[in-house]
Amino acid sequence: SFGIGRKDYLWKNLARMQRMHGAAYDFVAKSYLLPRDREYFERDYNEGEVFIVKPPASAEGRGIRLMTKLEQAPKGNTAALVQKYLGEPYLINNKKFDMRIYIGVTSFDPLRAYIFEEGLSRFATSDYTPVSSSNRKNRYMHLTNYSVNKKSSDFVRNTDAERDDEGSKWSLTATWKFAACPPPAP
Repeated sequence: SFGIGRKDYLWKNLARMQRMHGAAYDFVAKSYLLPRDREYFERDYNEGEVFIVKPPASAEGRGIRLMTKLEQAPKGNTAALVQKYLGEPYLINNKKFDMRIYIGVTSFDPLRAYIFEEGLSRFATSDYTPVSSSNRKNRYMHLTNYSVNKKSSDFVRNTDAERDDEGSKWSLTATWKFAACPPPAP
């Protein structure tokens, strides 16, 4: 689990799987591990694109930021995972969100994993608009981290267990209902 528990190690493993299996692993945003991939990042960079910069061994949204200019990239030997920012996210009530799906792995050979049927969705606390120079630093709009958004004056704590479709965190069941689609088959 150490090989997937950090952003940089996860990317290294996904990149290796992309090289081995091609399109089957084409679900990850274009990513670069700096400083190792700096040459490729600078070659691929196009003016006007937006990237998200993530420190590899951090949590709770610390150090995450958006960059819109090449000169905003981490300098020198500063380690960072830089990914193409997905600028047209699916929104619920005009808010970005992510879904946390919990999996317990009890064996790797043979692979034995159990998916917990319930998880949660975490919501940004500001309405989403495309990245611009005026909102690029608005962490409450672009990040869904609970540790970031709980500090927002717009954070809504859900205090009623019977209402799992309101507030800044929802159950996955509520998310599937809102999206009017069934959860994926186990």
